[in-house]
Amino acid sequence: MISQKQVSLMIEDHAIRYVVSSNSSKSLVYHAYGERSLPAGLVTEGKIVERETLSMILEECMSDWKLRGKRALFIVPDPFVVVRRVEVDDHVPDDEVRGHLYLELGETLHLPFDEPIFDTSVIGQTDGKKDVLLVGAPENIVIEYKELLQEVKLKPIAADLTALSFYRFLYHADLIHPDDHLLTLKLTVDSMNITIFHKHVPIFTRHVRLNLDGGTWDIKRDIELGDQLYWNGEEESLQTQLADALSELERVMSFYRFSLTKGKDQVSKLSITGDHPNLDRFIQSCKNTFNLGIHNLHNVELIAKNGQAIPTRYHELIGLSLK
Repeated sequence: MISQKQVSLMIEDHAIRYVVSSNSSKSLVYHAYGERSLPAGLVTEGKIVERETLSMILEECMSDWKLRGKRALFIVPDPFVVVRRVEVDDHVPDDEVRGHLYLELGETLHLPFDEPIFDTSVIGQTDGKKDVLLVGAPENIVIEYKELLQEVKLKPIAADLTALSFYRFLYHADLIHPDDHLLTLKLTVDSMNITIFHKHVPIFTRHVRLNLDGGTWDIKRDIELGDQLYWNGEEESLQTQLADALSELERVMSFYRFSLTKGKDQVSKLSITGDHPNLDRFIQSCKNTFNLGIHNLHNVELIAKNGQAIPTRYHELIGLSLK
């Protein structure tokens, strides 16, 4: 027996993407997936700028994709996410840690935004202290996305992060070894999001804006492949962008090795995803630069109910559907 269908949805600066799934007695069934490119300026660094226009486009998508009335899970925009490890006295019961930290906001706990919404998980205990993982975002941003989905007749039931959703996908694809120091990287046309995991815990996260000069990304519509982005500026500018992304990746790996772990540990494996048109070129540059394992996600084949292979840029949404 197949359970009720649900939709996993991601709204980024340049695109809306979705996957429809349901649980069967054996595994998840993927019924449909798709995307629609967005004009520049509707969403900027995760912030909804032109809400009315975005809502109209979403309305069209809900009609075209036949998603109205479905339960929905959505991704919180990467630029607003904070992942932090904090200490709490061990006399605080595990089920009261979250409430305790809310009381500490502005006193011993400082986050880079007002009125956060966050979740916590106790991941260890030493010397009278509990080691707590805190994952948070501005409450107003989460509510804005939730209300937007409600406006277009979806029923939002949960939100998650890109990195955690992607890690969940890797875990279910049996690509995770908990002893690895795994760096996950999502590369889009204008940003990169880096998170390092160890023993199933996100240790560090960083979101970086990537600039391009002298051109724009244009959309080429293809009946079979969907919207395809291509760069209409100088090739040199695109090469510079990818070189900057590689340099930033090197800096993060060095910071993790020499500052966070004091030389004791280092990144041992990479897993790279995203929808940048030159993603394969970037992955090859990583292979040429770093002497460590890199997951080949093209080997993880997911088939939708219609028999089509689901592209790798949907991996985070597959992971979200597994939440």
